[in-house]
Amino acid sequence: MRATQFKRQIANVFSTAKCPVAIPVSDAAFRDALILATLDPSVRSIEFLSHASISQPALALNGLVLVREDGRLFLDIQRPKELRHPDDEDRLAQVLEARGIAHLKVDSEYLRREPLFSNSREVWRHHRHHVPFADRMQIMGCLAEGGPQCILDLECRISPTTDVGSSLCALACADLIELELAERPLGPCTIVRERR
Repeated sequence: MRATQFKRQIANVFSTAKCPVAIPVSDAAFRDALILATLDPSVRSIEFLSHASISQPALALNGLVLVREDGRLFLDIQRPKELRHPDDEDRLAQVLEARGIAHLKVDSEYLRREPLFSNSREVWRHHRHHVPFADRMQIMGCLAEGGPQCILDLECRISPTTDVGSSLCALACADLIELELAERPLGPCTIVRERR
């Protein structure tokens, strides 16, 4: 296998602290859903559900199971070119019900709702940013002592060795902190809290 082929294969999987195993990425909408789920505080872990994993080879599946405190939710990304036959929809409903999984159909418009979509993409850009141990300890200690606070207040209370914004984004991607991403554009007033 050539190095370029290997790199291309690696780029087609997604892995975060919430994914027990790497998840294959089929398209941009699927990657967007994974990023949103990674940064969603209500999601505890992310699983991949495919036709192979439910022993229904005729049932075309490619979705995520979001494990939350209130249960498991199959995030079914609807693609206009891949509409299921009504019989397949019935079989899918039976399979999910038998496993105790709720069903949520979403489309690209749902995934791209603002400001959550842009904020999540911006945060994810920093998922590989290295946060020095000293910075991580300062940030986590400040949040433990002071509770939720805006980025600007947090930045005033610590003496980081690297960029605070990039560090906060990386810690959110690592599931160590939560950032308020759904209410307003990411900025100095964005609320940061310890992971609950």
